[in-house]
Amino acid sequence: MLRHQHFTVVAVLAALFALAGTLPAEDRAKDITLTADATGFESPDLVAIFTKGDLCKTKTGAFRPFGKTAGDGDTIKGEVKASGTILRMDADGKNLEVYAWGLRNPYGLRWGPDKKLYAGDAGYDERGARPVANSPDCLWEIKEGAWYGWPDYSAGIPVTDEKYRPKDGPAPKFLMAKHPTVEKPLMTLAPYTSATKFEFSPGGVWGQGAAYAALLGDLAPLTGSAPADLMAYAVARIDVASKKVEPFFRARKDAPGPKGFEHVATAGSRRPVAVKFAPRGDALFVVDFGAIALVPSGIGALPKPFPSTGLVWVITPAAPR
Repeated sequence: MLRHQHFTVVAVLAALFALAGTLPAEDRAKDITLTADATGFESPDLVAIFTKGDLCKTKTGAFRPFGKTAGDGDTIKGEVKASGTILRMDADGKNLEVYAWGLRNPYGLRWGPDKKLYAGDAGYDERGARPVANSPDCLWEIKEGAWYGWPDYSAGIPVTDEKYRPKDGPAPKFLMAKHPTVEKPLMTLAPYTSATKFEFSPGGVWGQGAAYAALLGDLAPLTGSAPADLMAYAVARIDVASKKVEPFFRARKDAPGPKGFEHVATAGSRRPVAVKFAPRGDALFVVDFGAIALVPSGIGALPKPFPSTGLVWVITPAAPR
């Protein structure tokens, strides 16, 4: 049984392009066998582009180093220090082991009031050599030895499902020949929300049984097309029991800047990335990454951060009147 006071738990981010990476070892996470559709995906050779100025392309197989192809039926050996995993170790760093695997981008990790472990996980993007559309962010209960679906399931549903078909191409195909039992999320948030760090409420004025999540927001058009009414660039309050999600902290409707710079030229929140309650529960601190704009380039839109726009918001309950 995992007792959180005796262990440090570390989330290791998955490869963002869902192509290259490593697999967890241990008997709870087996080696995998690749399908014929996993042997090679064509993409721009970023190494050649940035080191030689050469606009060429290369092919990369699933779970292979960049630029290396794979064969139909290849077996990929597992590793403990793997992407897309939750790792467990002793407080001194010894006895490192895989606790759970198959997450895409487990950004937030928290123990709940019920002593269970929870993780927020960003969904797939509609970009790259294997785009997946309409993939939601997930809140998972993390269980020892469990598999959460990456790279062949999104929110417990196969990526081959029609709902995940990108607008400019065929539906993704499976990369793994066999799949462990896949977990189902406790709840999902809209695609491109980019939920990052979250924190459980200390109760009182903050609400019993609530969680507060930072919503970084989309990077359209780089990651896909986000709806205009997307609830993001904000902090959301989540009733974990009812699965109700509502905005808690965000820019006023009259605060966003001009088109394309709505969350750049604004005095309101830009891109919240982390939340943390004060030890006494009398304040909520919100880390705002700051302004990011998408600018055109020879290889498509690229994010441009604006220095000195990040800040920490301090939210306190209103004094009684």
